[in-house]
Amino acid sequence: MIDIRDIQGNLRFSTPINEGSKRKFSLMKEDYITLKFSLSEPVYFKLGDYIDNELGMFELIDLYKPAYNTTTGAYDYELRLDAYYWKWKNKKFFYTPETTGREAAWNLTATLDTHLKVFLDNLKALGYKFRDLDFTWDIDSTVENTSKLVSYDNVNLIDALTQMAETWECEWWIDNHKICFGRCEYSSPVDFKAGDLTDTENVNVNSMTRSDSQTTYATRVYAFGSTRNIPASYRKNLIFDVKQVNGSEISDTARPLDIKYFPSRVVHKEEYPVNEGIGSGAFTTSYTEWMHDTDIVASLPAGDYKVSSGDGISINVSTVIPSIGAGRSFLPAGDYVLKASYIYKVSGVTKEVPIGNQTVTLSQDQQYEVSVTFAVASSLQIEGNATDLKIRICTHVPSRESSILNDSFSAYVSYDITLFKGSSADATVTFLSGVNSGKTFSCVYNPDHLIGDSANVIQLPSGVTASLGDRYTIDNIIKGKVPDNYFSKDDKEMTLNGVVQKRLMLPEGISYVDAYRYSPTGERINIGDENYDDPDNVEMPEEEAIEEIVTFDDEYPKYTGSTDEVPEPDIGKELDDDKNPTGNEYPIYTFKDTDLKNFNKKDFVIDELRLIFQTGKLAGLNFALDVKESDNTGTTFEIIRNEDYGRYLPDDTLYPQAAHVDKGEDIPADTYILYGFDTAFISEQMLPDSEQTLLKKAKDYVKKSMIDPSTYDCEMDADFIYNNGNIRTYEFGAKVNLINKAFFPEGQQSRIIGFEWPLDIPYDHPVYTVGETAAYSRIGEIESKIDSLTYKGQTYSGSAVGGGGTSVYIIGVNDKTLPSDRNTFSAKRIINEITERAISRTADDTASGLITFLKGVVSEGLVEANAGLVVRKTELVEPMVMSLLSEEFEDGIVEENEDVFIEEMRTGTGGAATLGELDNVTDEADSAVLGSLFVKGENWEAVPPVLSSLTDFDNMLMPVYHQVLGKWVFISVSSISGGVTPPVNLEMVLDTGLLDVNKLV
Repeated sequence: MIDIRDIQGNLRFSTPINEGSKRKFSLMKEDYITLKFSLSEPVYFKLGDYIDNELGMFELIDLYKPAYNTTTGAYDYELRLDAYYWKWKNKKFFYTPETTGREAAWNLTATLDTHLKVFLDNLKALGYKFRDLDFTWDIDSTVENTSKLVSYDNVNLIDALTQMAETWECEWWIDNHKICFGRCEYSSPVDFKAGDLTDTENVNVNSMTRSDSQTTYATRVYAFGSTRNIPASYRKNLIFDVKQVNGSEISDTARPLDIKYFPSRVVHKEEYPVNEGIGSGAFTTSYTEWMHDTDIVASLPAGDYKVSSGDGISINVSTVIPSIGAGRSFLPAGDYVLKASYIYKVSGVTKEVPIGNQTVTLSQDQQYEVSVTFAVASSLQIEGNATDLKIRICTHVPSRESSILNDSFSAYVSYDITLFKGSSADATVTFLSGVNSGKTFSCVYNPDHLIGDSANVIQLPSGVTASLGDRYTIDNIIKGKVPDNYFSKDDKEMTLNGVVQKRLMLPEGISYVDAYRYSPTGERINIGDENYDDPDNVEMPEEEAIEEIVTFDDEYPKYTGSTDEVPEPDIGKELDDDKNPTGNEYPIYTFKDTDLKNFNKKDFVIDELRLIFQTGKLAGLNFALDVKESDNTGTTFEIIRNEDYGRYLPDDTLYPQAAHVDKGEDIPADTYILYGFDTAFISEQMLPDSEQTLLKKAKDYVKKSMIDPSTYDCEMDADFIYNNGNIRTYEFGAKVNLINKAFFPEGQQSRIIGFEWPLDIPYDHPVYTVGETAAYSRIGEIESKIDSLTYKGQTYSGSAVGGGGTSVYIIGVNDKTLPSDRNTFSAKRIINEITERAISRTADDTASGLITFLKGVVSEGLVEANAGLVVRKTELVEPMVMSLLSEEFEDGIVEENEDVFIEEMRTGTGGAATLGELDNVTDEADSAVLGSLFVKGENWEAVPPVLSSLTDFDNMLMPVYHQVLGKWVFISVSSISGGVTPPVNLEMVLDTGLLDVNKLV
């Protein structure tokens, strides 16, 4: 009987399992039973009514009404009860389910485990458990551990799981309290064979029907990535025109070059840094003038040089700051002459270029110090080929007529100056027109290290010339750093590429990925084969190319940074819609990334600057950013709060964190992905690397797309399933070898993704659905998108449960895998193993093999040995309630491996049923007192333990305590010797009655 109970556990209705009742499951689509019955009066079932028995836990999750049968006058029921977890379809998926302001439409970019943590929060808020267990998640290693964007728009919990599975290209299923993600597949394959008239051996499938999947089957894929971090110049042509020619030097005056357009590895800088911080020492009556030279460079060519001087040149003259308690002296009155200049030599003649010159006059002793700062001009012109370039400091001070230490004074100078001449760069130039068309040359940009407009020159190799109007490209220029207006406006290219122009593309020269190619001999070589990329291979014919366009929105050039410094938040004032203060305050969080230096928002931000947190309290959340400041020490960002996740974030609970220690545990800094900027700011290699990653992902997608997406419904043979009463069942995920000549020349390995069988007679032709693609569908009927992929791989691998741990391979009922130290049996397999291998302790059972008992057998009932019983002795007779010696061993103890028995009991043929009925045992043995011993006379007879009239001592068996074995054993009186306790002789046996029947028992 099936008991259906209400949500309080009270019995609402009971029904037997009637014909027409069934069990049905489809991976990610349905999981239910239907109970079929008819009633003269209706029973009104309510949501939440359930069963919990050997069939599982099933609930009524949709309102149900019976159908009135006008023929029988009864109410007919086909009551559908869904698996316990399908009631989740009636609940919405919120980001913050524990709060009142719950948001049902939200986005989250994070790893799958982060999405599932939010999911578990929803189940916890609803109070849903599996019996007494909280739900957990289990993600196997076939799922890519990457952050992905999922947009949830008023979806229910079941649809949310399906969205996650679609996004990570995997499957979901429920295993008791575990929400599993990955590929549902296990065990070694079992043959499902559909035969024909000529092949009837091992056929176990009555019929096998094929259902074509809606999944796209593609042999050629055009793959694109995301639009994030893709500059407007991406894949546009950057073509220069020769507008000026001077011998081997050419330039495009409409597109002037800058050294920052070239990779740092090819740049040659001409710069001369110098910094100083030095004092004069104490001035005296005779020491009133200090001159100090600092070398810059021994030789340098003539020309204009840029100068970077920071705060300029600082000269300070001051008296000594005395120790505590003493008074500080003033500087002496008079003229203080302070001077700075460049000096260098040209052909031995000293040249001087003034930097600053100032005289400060003190009319009386009234100041402690004199300070000047000379601003340094931003350029320096050098005449001729100079040598010995220096910076000279001159200081002249009044004399003081005093030798007191506190009256001393001195000068100090400091500066940090760098002279720059223009930088050059190695350039690779390819001509598109003119006499050099198609040729590539190694050239030099700004060979003379000039600055300003004069630097816009490319020097061709010696002997190579060009003409006005020739067109050329610079192959090693960083396009992301070149202004947009330098690029060509190719209308045809824009029309062809359309919207995908700004998406990440496959590497240049690769337009698509084919599922296979052909060798020169016509052999088909699939993608993934080691010979796929052989240069002699040819593409598939156009007729075989089934094309598909796929976008991977999680593929783009990524910069991953850290929140290295997170200061205390500033406090903002909340405003209402009219910009009036509400009185409420909120935190404004900033953080500093010390690895991101000199981030120029104006030049490198191409869209709204945003980040997605990868770790920490805000993992998966997306925020706009504002650049507060950036220099050589890093960049400081302000996080712009939003309420996309049900409340304003960040707040006092969810906020960014720098590395710190919490309760003895080291907490690392949060990490984030930055987007909305031109990656050329960080590295010109980021875009090409991302293109290679996209290519790899496209190849993986094509490999999966080649797998047969069809499903096969296999109606099983009833006798095969019945299996002589040991009914065979197969669970979803079990591997199967499909054998059907109509569909597969050599068979095909797949797995079970669904089943349906009658509940009343489970072996009555059950139907198993076998395939690679789960037939899932969203309850909310969300449309398929171009980037939705279905995972169709075949590899079994371990899983990490709840973010950690090691999985164990489960050997199922029909699994042929050999047991080892790295796997285990399923619960059903264990029951089968026990049934086949073990003898029941609680029920009648039969052992088909030889059973050996090492320590004996004790029975309160009759022990039958219908074909004879052999008792084998090792070294001493083991403890028994009674032991009998065969007649062949009258003279001593039974030796090892010798047989001990009286005679065979033939109860099955009407022979002796008791010891007294045996031919060589006296009848009185059946009525002997407890503890009696068998003694051999003419026949074996039972005598009490102490009997003075006993004469046949040699054949008497007596119990003694064996010191070595530590237990009581039976031994013949004739074999008594040392090694027993107490040392027993015949007189002691007869006179003192040492044969204690209690010890005997």
